[in-house]
Amino acid sequence: MSAPVVRVTLRGLWFRRRRLVGLFVAVFLGVAFLAGILGLSATMTDAIDTSYQTANRGVDAIVRSGTEVASGADEIRGPIPVSVLDAVRSAPGVADAQAEAKGAATITGADGKLVTGLGPRDAGTWIADAALNPWRIVAGSAPRGPADIVIDRASATAGHLTPGSTTTVYAPDPVRVTVTGIATYGGQDANGGSSYVAFTLAGAQRYLLGDSGAVSDIVVRADTGVAEDSLVAAIGAALPDGVEAVGGRQATRDQIATVDDGFLKFFKAFLDIFAGIALLVAALSIHNTFSVVAAGRARELALLRVLGARRSQALRGLVLEAAVLGLVGSVAGVAAGYGMAAGLKGAFAGLGLPLPLHGVVFTVADALIAVGVGVVVTVVATLSTAVRASRTPPLAALTAVAVDTSAASRARPVAGLAVTAAGAAGTAFGAAGSSDVVTGVAAVATLVGLIILGPATCAWAARAAGRFLGGANRVNARIAQRNVLRSPARVASAGAALMVGVALVAMFAVIGASISASTTGTLGAMFTGDLVVSGGGSAYGNSGFSPQVATRVAAVPGVGTAAGVGTGQARIAGTAQTVTVADPVALARAFTIAAGAGRLAVSRTVAEEHGWHTGSRVDVTFVDGRTETLPIGALYRPTAPLSDYIVPADVWSAHNPRQLVSAVYVVTTPGADTGAVRAAVTSIAGEYGGLAVAGRAKFVDDTVAGASTLLNVVYVMLALAVVIAILGIANTLALAVAERYREIGLLRAVGAGRAQVRRIIQWEALLTAALGTVSGTVLGVFFGWALSSTTSNSGGGEVFAVPWVRIALIVLIGALAGLVAGSRPARRAARLDPLVAIASE
Repeated sequence: MSAPVVRVTLRGLWFRRRRLVGLFVAVFLGVAFLAGILGLSATMTDAIDTSYQTANRGVDAIVRSGTEVASGADEIRGPIPVSVLDAVRSAPGVADAQAEAKGAATITGADGKLVTGLGPRDAGTWIADAALNPWRIVAGSAPRGPADIVIDRASATAGHLTPGSTTTVYAPDPVRVTVTGIATYGGQDANGGSSYVAFTLAGAQRYLLGDSGAVSDIVVRADTGVAEDSLVAAIGAALPDGVEAVGGRQATRDQIATVDDGFLKFFKAFLDIFAGIALLVAALSIHNTFSVVAAGRARELALLRVLGARRSQALRGLVLEAAVLGLVGSVAGVAAGYGMAAGLKGAFAGLGLPLPLHGVVFTVADALIAVGVGVVVTVVATLSTAVRASRTPPLAALTAVAVDTSAASRARPVAGLAVTAAGAAGTAFGAAGSSDVVTGVAAVATLVGLIILGPATCAWAARAAGRFLGGANRVNARIAQRNVLRSPARVASAGAALMVGVALVAMFAVIGASISASTTGTLGAMFTGDLVVSGGGSAYGNSGFSPQVATRVAAVPGVGTAAGVGTGQARIAGTAQTVTVADPVALARAFTIAAGAGRLAVSRTVAEEHGWHTGSRVDVTFVDGRTETLPIGALYRPTAPLSDYIVPADVWSAHNPRQLVSAVYVVTTPGADTGAVRAAVTSIAGEYGGLAVAGRAKFVDDTVAGASTLLNVVYVMLALAVVIAILGIANTLALAVAERYREIGLLRAVGAGRAQVRRIIQWEALLTAALGTVSGTVLGVFFGWALSSTTSNSGGGEVFAVPWVRIALIVLIGALAGLVAGSRPARRAARLDPLVAIASE
């Protein structure tokens, strides 16, 4: 690229810097969001990697069960015989070996309330060998007896506990213990957001495993100079069948890979989707802003051509201009990405989805990726405008008037209508045929078709709106309508960004309402109980509580059934699955699911995927390595809180002797005093810390509210895209005002007051926002119907429901946002001096 082109481009950028602020802001926000998401992903990865690396830092080998059931967030393995410890210690090259018993335990603070954190309630064995123990005591001493514990410093601080304090730990049964020590993990007060309780080995075996003859695993330290591979081979030769030895580094890699391939993979994909949405909306805003700027520079470009500049030079200058703006905006966006990551982390915590991590990690690679993406998106978004501007003949540009004829093209509306119709038909076809892929691809085609059809739709909508514009503001509204008709492509492009954001918000609103209606209807019909005892939110960290609760509740006068239901991990048909564990007889009294003793219950959705039916036999592999073939005794409509598989409790207990429950479903006897029964059940629940008791209606409402939490996260992630779209409208109006100085001056000269000019611009903003909001809302409801129908037709039984109040609120907020977007350009237009404005051209 020649030096004169670079100089002219850079000088032009500086001269027009105020008009380019909107474009800069669109790039800045889009890249800041992308950088924040990359930083949040890197922080999650670093936190998980650091946690496992710290845990295994001094471990040269781990002896564990050879059967693994991956849960997607951690490894699930069964216990091994404690007798293996002697064999490991006798193996050549072993300097020390310590057995661990692991589980979950919740701490009670000095005030008698449970100490809740942001993660699991971990519990384990205190290991005396410092090389094998990532925890370090900072106050007090190690536990000496079965009722002594060491806890993390974060829990000690939150619960006002010190060495010597006596308290209760639910592990899961209540245990009266003495805090002998306070410890830190890798220099931190806790391991992420998790709490930690460490017993002696005997105490951990007794309370966490319920089996003095078993341990969870054995950690090994090698003699000096012994290679990890040699150590693993020597230990492996002494192990019984079903038990394996792996190197410490390999175990760390396996643990990290399990999380990376499960939860972290989903979490990153979830974040990337919304980063892509924000960038798409930013690209639409960038394209529209650059189009307005290029249109305003038509005469400047024509003069350059007349003076000898080639078309290719004009094109390169415009591309360079976009690249420089993209680079500057991206660098600023990356600088703000750190704060964006911290903000997203805080937003997740505020919505009840805290992330277990400290600080924010932001790498150079992430910064380079964000800058590169920002520059590429900016250049691509402006390329078509640059090509079109460079091809304009000099004489045509010198004599051009400020009228956009884009909507007058016959080919564009025909193409847009064809793509939209094909996309809508494909979306409906995919929904009817239960094809997620077809529905998704066709929905995108529908969106693209509407963007192509935008100018023609805008012109039609403006003409239609003109019929209803009357009253005291009729003249102002008519002038605004005519201005929209002069530049339909510009208005449609500004509205398209808002249409995308609003369509996604409306779609998720419909999906959320449909899920809520489906869950309410299905669960209301399936659950026939009267009371539910549950873990009380995050108090138990999803670890479950003692099955004794179900036993004691069942003995309350007036209780007919107390069905204790838990969750677990198993491999079903070769795939790791989360399963519900319950006594089928008791469950049949609380739910309309009658599988029968020794039989598996499967959701209809899963059964249809596998071609199963009642009587089909399915292989189930448990954590002890044994496999049982169970017949399917019942099929049911999938609904929270039940998983897709229900395993009989007696079958489960044969392979998992320690099974917790996550809820107890209570059915009272006919004629029982429900008030007295609830009081008795509540009294029992109070003895186990944070257990909550809810009636039937409250239980259904709480279950539905769980889906609302995720929906709120989606709204937060979409909020930035909508903000970018609103700023795009404001920037388009500001540039339009700058282009029409002379016109506005003439209006003032013939008698228009400042208030009238201000209302004209506000009407333009309202029309633009209304176009994007209404079209986006209609599109979002259509997409929501398609996805709900896809799920329903595939066996999910989802009901289509439209949240009319929320939809009306979306439309109202969209209209108000348009008025807000137009307020500053309107004030600026109203303040113009008529004589100066008339002389500006």
